Amino acid sequence: MKLLASLVVALALGASASAAILAKPSVHVVPGVSSVAVSGQGFKAGERISVLVFHSGVRISRRVSAAANGTFRLHVPVGAVNECTMSYVSARGDKGSRAIFRRVPPPCGPPITP
Repeated sequence: MKLLASLVVALALGASASAAILAKPSVHVVPGVSSVAVSGQGFKAGERISVLVFHSGVRISRRVSAAANGTFRLHVPVGAVNECTMSYVSARGDKGSRAIFRRVPPPCGPPITP
C-alpha cells in the first residue's frame, strides 16, 4: 500500500514538473495611472530577458532575470495610460524563450456621423 501511495505521489510530482517545463512563455500588461506593470511566466529559471515596451508612442527597453519559478515582473513609466492606447510588449530570453503581448485599442474618439 505504501508503495502504491509513493508511486502516485511520484507520478503527480513528475506530471506537474513536466507541465511547468512545457509551459509556453507568456507576458501580460496591466496599465496603471502613469506606468504599466509587465509580468511574464513560463521562462527558464535565471534566464536574462530583454523586455521591449511600446505604449502610447513611447518605446522603452529593460533587462530582467527570471526567478527560479520562471516569472518576472517590472514597472515601466510610459506617461498617461487610457483605454485608447495601444500596447505591445516583446520579451526575449537568452535561453530561447519568447513571448509577445499585443493590445489593439477599441475605436476611440468622437462618433462618426454620415
